[in-house]
Formats: sequence, C-alpha cells, structure tokens
Amino acid sequence: MNQNKFWFFIERELPEITEDLKHSLNLPDYYSDYEDTWEWCESVARDQNGTDCYFDIAREHNWKHGKYECPVIFILKNFPSNIEELGNRIMQKLKVSVYYGHVTYEDFSKYTYNIINSWSYK
Repeated sequence: MNQNKFWFFIERELPEITEDLKHSLNLPDYYSDYEDTWEWCESVARDQNGTDCYFDIAREHNWKHGKYECPVIFILKNFPSNIEELGNRIMQKLKVSVYYGHVTYEDFSKYTYNIINSWSYK
C-alpha cells in the first residue's frame, strides 16, 4: 500500500513508545503482536460520528528487542488532527526527529524514504 506515514528512530521498545503516544495523541486502546520480522501495536476504534479511526505502529525486531537502527513506522487513518500538529506532538513527546512521507520496506532492514515533511528535534 502506497500511503503517507510518519517514521522516526528511537532506542525504546514499541509498547513504551505506543503508550506515550496514546496519552499524547489521545489514541484508543490497542493490542500488540509480532511475527518473525515485525512487531506492532494497532487499534481500530469508532469515533462519535461512526467513522473508523485506525493506527498502527510497527518496527522490525530481532526476537530480543526492537531493531533500533530501523524506523518506527506510524500510520494514522481518520484522526482529527492535521499532519503538522501530529508531527510536532510526536517530536515533542518522544524527543526525536520525525519524518512524514513514503517509507518503503525493501528487504532485510533496508528502506527507501521520500520525505514530504519533517520535524527536527534539537
């Protein structure tokens, strides 16, 4: 699927990251899971207008912990905030630089990036 996503690099585990973003961005309750390459936290919730809101936060792992050299990929669908506000809030909460655009997993921890917007943490 070719869609815009947020991504960032951080040396923390995915459930900790997701819990911080849940409180900062008012995300719904979520569940966590993993497979041989990826770990993720995701949720689908219906808002007061009956619209399904979805988020997914994922990163590669090595069975012991997340692969910190790989991006954490964050997808949001049908959330009310605008991209500029969301990117800024993610950067402020996690204290990392945040990118928005296309990130594509090629193979074995290799990615291609097309940055549309970014928020630099200093």
